[in-house]
Amino acid sequence: MSSLWLLIKHYFLKNKLKGILVNDYGNGCLQFICHTESQVDSINKMMTKEKNMPVGYEEWDEGEDKKYILIYQVNGLSFKDVYQS
Repeated sequence: MSSLWLLIKHYFLKNKLKGILVNDYGNGCLQFICHTESQVDSINKMMTKEKNMPVGYEEWDEGEDKKYILIYQVNGLSFKDVYQS
């Protein structure tokens, strides 16, 4: 299992982050779907601390349905690593 995936799980538990979806985006990238700006800040802090490269950002919808889509290039992490945990 990837050490980055363990870090993600630990960080989510430690910071009580709930409702963030994590998807394999292909080509060594992870996609995070957040519901608040606070969640975005937490993901950015976690991923940049580990020297992962942000490669995409989008905002979807408005109001209560608003979502923030973050994509990070992660070296050494695969879909298999994510779903074997």
